[in-house]
Amino acid sequence: MARAADQITIPASRNGPDGSGNGGYSAGSLVAALPAGPLTWEVTLHLPPPLEQPLQASLDEDGNARAHHGEHLVLSARSINPAALPAASMVPEVALDAARQAALHSHLLDHHPFPRCYTCGTARSDGLGIHCGQLPGTEVWAAPVTLPAAEPGRAGVDLREAWAALDCPSAAPFLEPGMDPVVLGRIAVRIDHPLPAGSELAAVAWPTGSEGRRCMSCSALVSADGTVHAVARATWVRVSAEQFAALQ
Repeated sequence: MARAADQITIPASRNGPDGSGNGGYSAGSLVAALPAGPLTWEVTLHLPPPLEQPLQASLDEDGNARAHHGEHLVLSARSINPAALPAASMVPEVALDAARQAALHSHLLDHHPFPRCYTCGTARSDGLGIHCGQLPGTEVWAAPVTLPAAEPGRAGVDLREAWAALDCPSAAPFLEPGMDPVVLGRIAVRIDHPLPAGSELAAVAWPTGSEGRRCMSCSALVSADGTVHAVARATWVRVSAEQFAALQ
């Protein structure tokens, strides 16, 4: 059980927008600090997660988790019904070759509001490099990704890296050139099968709706044989540069 004394820290290398933590990695960091089990978690970002600053993680009697920076609530998490996320059969079928081709034509390559983002930044050589492009004639976006091992010589993937990989792909449909960017407001993740390290996967995403400045979408990580390893549901918020600066 996470105790009030538990701390999580987002490394400077795991940034999203400059100066703040990657939303998926930050959310996954809180979940990684919670008791291990088959729970599906939904994490809300209340503030841009600070980098290299200890966050106090705690778990209350109702099973809800929170991470504070001083007096400020940064992240909160609750367990949800796994069925609230799309079933594996609902994930669009995207072959790895199609994902590779889509990434070659990603609009992020020419226009990226956060080019140093760990997950999808185009100015990073040490990130995940997930540059999703739209599959012709569809509302599906995809790119290849190879996740690093949690530890050298281990086959498993760090949970935080999995959440990071599910984060940015679902923003791709909303990062249109000339429009205010979107930032992650909430993300829920369900891991159906262990994620393989060092093997190329397809990151697949598709929009599910919008309401005012909120944009909703889903994403998944799929192996070459069609196995859906993980699924996510995200809510994005469109903000101006001035609005984002005011949050920090």
